[in-house]
Amino acid sequence: MVQKIHIQDKFQPCILSRLTDRSLTGDGSAEDSLLSRIHREILLNLKMLFNSRMHPGADDLDKWPEVRSSVLGYGLSDFCGLDNSDRIFDMVKKEISWQIRCFEPRLNPDTLVITRLDTQEADKCSLSLHIEAAFAISELKDGFSCNFYIELETGRAAVKGDA
Repeated sequence: MVQKIHIQDKFQPCILSRLTDRSLTGDGSAEDSLLSRIHREILLNLKMLFNSRMHPGADDLDKWPEVRSSVLGYGLSDFCGLDNSDRIFDMVKKEISWQIRCFEPRLNPDTLVITRLDTQEADKCSLSLHIEAAFAISELKDGFSCNFYIELETGRAAVKGDA
């Protein structure tokens, strides 16, 4: 017998969230709306993804694309010691796009737009980006957006959802 898959089943929280989030009930559902739950889950996943470091580096894995898109390719390259230039922005943008394409299936990678934020605090040692994309499931009409910050001296990254 074929069962219909409901939209909320397509966006189940990751196993880590199901184990640690006290707001989830025993069946993995939460009390808040589906859209806010998905948005929160994607933000959590992007925080983990962007604060992880890929070892070996992306260039080392170019010979094996299957390996690069596996768990060995999870995380960003180490951007410590780089400056805030157009070349570095393009490099970070390309890598973020690749990581989202491989490791965040709830976002449609064909609609991904990454732009540089012009902030008052902009300096040579940090980079601020705005990330937008449509959800991968057509039933969700609203899009996803967040801001991404990385300190180029320490490599620490932060992801904040739009209010």
